[in-house]
Amino acid sequence: MIKHLLLCWIILLAVSCETTESINTHEKTLISNTKYAKGFNIYETETSFIYETLDPSSLKQLGKIEILKTNRNNQDYFNNIIPLSATHISYLDKLDLMKNIKGVTYSNSIFNKDIQKGIKDKSIRDIGSDNNPNKELILEINPSIVFSFPFSSADSWIEALGYRHIPISEYLETHPLAQAEWITFFGHLFNKESIANEVFNNIEQAYNNTLLKLNSQHKKPAILTGELYDNMWTLPGGKSITTTLIEDAGGNVITFNDTTVGSRKIDFEIILDKQDQYDKWIFISYTSLSKQKMKDKEPKYNFLDILNTDNVFVCNSSTTPYFEQGILEPHIILLDLINIFSDSVENNTYFKRLN
Repeated sequence: MIKHLLLCWIILLAVSCETTESINTHEKTLISNTKYAKGFNIYETETSFIYETLDPSSLKQLGKIEILKTNRNNQDYFNNIIPLSATHISYLDKLDLMKNIKGVTYSNSIFNKDIQKGIKDKSIRDIGSDNNPNKELILEINPSIVFSFPFSSADSWIEALGYRHIPISEYLETHPLAQAEWITFFGHLFNKESIANEVFNNIEQAYNNTLLKLNSQHKKPAILTGELYDNMWTLPGGKSITTTLIEDAGGNVITFNDTTVGSRKIDFEIILDKQDQYDKWIFISYTSLSKQKMKDKEPKYNFLDILNTDNVFVCNSSTTPYFEQGILEPHIILLDLINIFSDSVENNTYFKRLN
């Protein structure tokens, strides 16, 4: 069986290489016109489209694929898709492409009902982790494209197997609407531009309408973010999407002079030193928590005064699809945060008061 799969892979790799080499790129024209996203460009040539992904901060190229126009217009060309991130699944879901997904990683942590149904009836396979996947299953799936993410070791095994892939850098964007706008990248790739544009326009309108609910008269509360992890306080960067959301909602995030996009770690003593400044504490957890559970698990929390108040709010990502669906629901997350700052969180979707 394994020998048969390897033989098929060699044949497929040869065909793939032949297809790639048949593309002749001449003069290209930039056709993507994004409002917020900085992490991708789409170019058109006489015979093909070029999809380029970038680091939104440095604009350094992270990946590139070129698709013949005749292939893009063929609905069966991308029949077997493997998205390595749950965020990719949300984009594909909105574009009615769930039937094209044949493999995922970490299926137990995915909320999407179509994925769970597919795992159960084995029309979708769990290939394991992105770093150490089941390569035999991948060969069986024979993906037409794999969506990876930058700076991951997944790229090495995808390239070794010879499959087309593109790293998706939406999580490196600095604005929530930039993340949402990535649906237009997927929409163009799969020849579903009109659907993608409508979805994004609706999200943008809902986000801006939610901003109108903001009471600009109140004093901006000082917000602590992050939590203790491996004896270090881990918090989102000063230019991260989380920070942008909180500040758009009317909060003033204590960034400790950080200007990065990703997460960072600082000493817990620095957090304690400034704790008289915090009005509210907002963070994302991967497990169910209570104040007492936190203190029992980590004694250092006993020194954090704000944990003894009603001003601590948490999003439990193990029970809510914050990282999966939230990418296309920034308006709902924004409303949650506005509600927190107006002390009205009863109907919140993602962020709840910690008891």
